[in-house]
Amino acid sequence: AGNAVSTAWDMTVQRGAEALVNMAFRRKGDAQLGEAKYLLRGIIPGIQRARQMAEMAWTAEYDFTEHVMLGAPVDLRDISSKIVGRRAIPGALGRIVRMPGRALMYADSFFKGLIAQMEVGAHAYRIAKAEGLKEDALEARIKELVDQPGSVAWFSAVEKAKDLTFQQDLKKWGDTHNPAEAIARAMQDASGSVPPLRFIIPFIRTPFNIMRAGLRKTPLGSIPLAWDVLSYATATGKNWISRIAGNKVETNPELPADFVKGFAEQSIAWTILAMIWGAIQGDDDDDKKQILITGSSPRTEATRGERELQKRAYGGDYMIRIGGRAGITFNFSRYEPAATVLGTMADAVRSMKRNTDSGDKMNALWGYTMAQVESKSFLRGISDMMAATRDSADVKSGIANTLAQALVPNIIRQPLRNLDEYERDGKGGGFWHTILPSGANAEVKRDVFGAQVEKTGNGLSRMVVTPATKTETTLQPADRLLLRWNTLNPTEKYAPQTPNRTYRDPKTGKDVEMSAAQFADYTRRAGSLAKTMLAGKVTERQINHPTQKDVDAIKQVFTDARRTVREQMFGKKKTMVDMMWK
Repeated sequence: AGNAVSTAWDMTVQRGAEALVNMAFRRKGDAQLGEAKYLLRGIIPGIQRARQMAEMAWTAEYDFTEHVMLGAPVDLRDISSKIVGRRAIPGALGRIVRMPGRALMYADSFFKGLIAQMEVGAHAYRIAKAEGLKEDALEARIKELVDQPGSVAWFSAVEKAKDLTFQQDLKKWGDTHNPAEAIARAMQDASGSVPPLRFIIPFIRTPFNIMRAGLRKTPLGSIPLAWDVLSYATATGKNWISRIAGNKVETNPELPADFVKGFAEQSIAWTILAMIWGAIQGDDDDDKKQILITGSSPRTEATRGERELQKRAYGGDYMIRIGGRAGITFNFSRYEPAATVLGTMADAVRSMKRNTDSGDKMNALWGYTMAQVESKSFLRGISDMMAATRDSADVKSGIANTLAQALVPNIIRQPLRNLDEYERDGKGGGFWHTILPSGANAEVKRDVFGAQVEKTGNGLSRMVVTPATKTETTLQPADRLLLRWNTLNPTEKYAPQTPNRTYRDPKTGKDVEMSAAQFADYTRRAGSLAKTMLAGKVTERQINHPTQKDVDAIKQVFTDARRTVREQMFGKKKTMVDMMWK
């Protein structure tokens, strides 16, 4: 879906913007309006060829794109070594186990075949125009370039296809001046030579390229674009903008190679940002907006309570809500690179809307950006491994859970999660829920008010669209007050989070972890009691003008409710006074 959306966007909006920008700069090697018909001409043959290449990749477990389209020689020994190296499990069983990887290769080959077949005509048009050809000579030259595998037009088309499917090869340090890319390449090489790393960071190239493309298409992309232009101007001492000499427009052909593309991307990015600014969360009236866009709640920038409040209020992170609380909610988190583009913009606007000084706003923007980099690159696997070992009482069980997630294909685990209409207490479910996350292996998760956490949609729709957390038509008054307080006081935010899983044994005085069933009963009863205690206590005046005293009162209610239920379930814990009296 991400490839389809990205391709459609690039072929229409992005390409059109590049062509319009290039009308001013007159660069013959960049996009031109005349190439549109050659793009359209390649759709039907592109689909036919893409299907054939995808079927070849599915069967042989090898991508033949460059061999077919560039005429690259087929080295059977090289192909055999790569295929055999992936086939740790031989025979039919191995092909079944590798179905997720084969499906990815099928999709990659299909989209690369389709895009390249469409792009070759457009690049051939650019080459022919640059050579000054017109009419019949132009058409003949385009046909010659398209009919010749391995022509300059085909090389450009395949590179464009690799770019749109996020398959560009990562460069080593020395071949690139991008330290992040060099580090990613080093990690890719390391995972190839150290097999255990493949379980921790199985994907490096594609996530890195998605993240790079996404950030480049946001207003943050203005920074490297400006750097390239200034570096060029400083190095050459030439005017980088088109200038008019008499009736003739002259443009420096030595502009940065992707200048027109970058300029078009930034024009689109800033236009979109201006259009969605008011819809992005971070205002006093977020809950009343007819169109609302939420950003992210990364662990480095938000507490667990804040993330849970985001779910109760808006359905979670990366949401587009249309029609108010009773409207439609769409989770765009899995549609890359659109998710990175829109999510980064939302986080940037939220940072700018913070009721703090400019220094704090920039720190918040930096934190959100780095959190995106961590969550959408190879750093995610390393971070998850560290979190699993840190959060687990037993380091071995934490490592076992992480490896279990790597060993059991997501194509098995994801449908099980999607068929379940409730979110589950994964931590209470333990190892078996990690492997098979079905409803039978874990208790239903409950929010801080004791309500079951439900997902939107149904089993079928959740297979296609990532679900959001189902929200109540009317938000709890306490949540409304805390949302308002957190907006006005971003450095003093508070939101209640799921309680601890331990209780103090009154007989031994030691902390004991609750069983999954005990914890489910505890969260239900404690949350329900807190809701009852808060009923009628939070007024509209307090919601509109919250004070620290109001926040402390809500915090105390949750503390008291949880203590009361723990004492009812496990007995009163002995205090120092009790022991001295005894």
